[in-house]
Amino acid sequence: MNLLRDPWIPVRRRSGQRAVIAPHELTTRFDDDPIVALASGRGDFDGALAQFLVGVVQSMRPPTNEDQWFDQLDAPPSQAQLRAALEPYEGNFWLHGQPRCFLQDAELSEEEPKGVDYLLIDAPADNTVEKNTDLFQHRSQVQRLGESAAAMALLTLQINAPSGGQGHRQGLRGGGPITTLLLGETLWETVWLNVLERNEFHTACGASQHTNTAARFPWMGPTRTSEKIGEKDLVQETHAADIHPDQLFWPTPRRLKLLVREVQEGEADVCDLTGEPARFAIEGVYTRNYGVNYAGSWKHPLSPTKGDKKDDQVRHALGTKDVGALAYRCWLGLVIAEEERKRFPALVVEALKRRDNSRVGRLWAFGYEMDNMKVVAWREGVLPLVMAAPLVQLEFERNARALIKATDWAAFLLVSAVKQALSKRPDKLPSASSWLENVEDALWERTEPHFLSVLQQVRGRLEASEDTTAHSQDLAEGWMRRLREAALELFDEVAQSDAFHAIAPRTVVEARFKLSKELQGAKMLKTLNLPTPTKTKPARKA
Repeated sequence: MNLLRDPWIPVRRRSGQRAVIAPHELTTRFDDDPIVALASGRGDFDGALAQFLVGVVQSMRPPTNEDQWFDQLDAPPSQAQLRAALEPYEGNFWLHGQPRCFLQDAELSEEEPKGVDYLLIDAPADNTVEKNTDLFQHRSQVQRLGESAAAMALLTLQINAPSGGQGHRQGLRGGGPITTLLLGETLWETVWLNVLERNEFHTACGASQHTNTAARFPWMGPTRTSEKIGEKDLVQETHAADIHPDQLFWPTPRRLKLLVREVQEGEADVCDLTGEPARFAIEGVYTRNYGVNYAGSWKHPLSPTKGDKKDDQVRHALGTKDVGALAYRCWLGLVIAEEERKRFPALVVEALKRRDNSRVGRLWAFGYEMDNMKVVAWREGVLPLVMAAPLVQLEFERNARALIKATDWAAFLLVSAVKQALSKRPDKLPSASSWLENVEDALWERTEPHFLSVLQQVRGRLEASEDTTAHSQDLAEGWMRRLREAALELFDEVAQSDAFHAIAPRTVVEARFKLSKELQGAKMLKTLNLPTPTKTKPARKA
């Protein structure tokens, strides 16, 4: 199967009709029934497919300037135009049957293969199977894959690869990176919104002077292996300066080769993931350690970054575990920069801020949360997105940052008040840390609609060129009142729960009084850039 020519990507059209398309069919029926979403049935596969399509367009048909980017957002290239752009690259995208195949190592010898479920990040690892502890993720549930499912699994593994034992390298962005994609109304819009202009991409993301094919598609050349060599156990590292920017979408940290069997006529072989008949059954994986060792500073256009603790010039992709629950608190780092913790949005998010961004209202964030080789969870969410016109975006972000930090402070005060109220009976709080996290999460959830409303009002005033210094105070004061109301409501709900049974009422009252006072105290006022009341000294008696 050729991944640029043959249909293998499951999608859903606006009418609800499902189909399987080739990449060049992305814009078919755009005017009457466009493709609106990917439809693999798995969040991790959908995320990988979205990155595949963005990578295809960014590598093979990127916009050359901003005018072209705007023109093709609403008037995309035809199926024939996309086919013509992708056709020269088809020889690099065979899944099997050729000497060099997509994301695989042609130099692997065909030794004893692993089961095909090795491709699935959430399948139990070898150590788990050996210890017989695969209680929730059982072994051997997937014994064969069809071509489409195998391609999706292979892609998902290579771009998210966690540490996998000695010499089994992590992905280019580390293990468990978070990906953020701007969402459009159609799948074409989603893809195009996340494509950078050619020069911007080449300048920011690698070394475009590497023009050989293997620098772009690493499986097309000798593997840059990373065995330990010499007395100092040095390994060959691959840095951004060593590769073409395109390789950011096509990394090969794992050395893999698919074991493929052609299904004979009359056989009834189906894919264990999709249930679809398989013309070719992928039944195993040849693998070896010491694949490409991506190291140093990277700027992937679809991932927010964090600064290195020792060197401000070094950037690493933000991990899913760095973010936690996906709510508007994640704006700091995913949508607007957080200088204090050195967290910065993805390049595609920053690029949108320079354009007419009023039509984009959602940010899709997703990724595996990993604990070394183990999957903790698949994290996925759609964040509401509000941006302002480019000329006032910086002032808009200053206001948004203040609102979020105020909520963060209110959440801290709420959790502290609950702890204080329970101080005499801490045993009454079941699973304390997770229970308190639920209270904190509830505050973010309840205040999100008002947060978006306030942001839209801030944007309106800025774009109307009002004197926001004079007129934003009422919005900040309203936000402080809403935070206070929500925090006290949650405290009262908790106080009436069984967790507070048999606790002295005075303890609860004192904690609530302190919470109410601090929610409108000096630190909250400062956070929201509100004036602090001046203390007046009492008049001295004559």
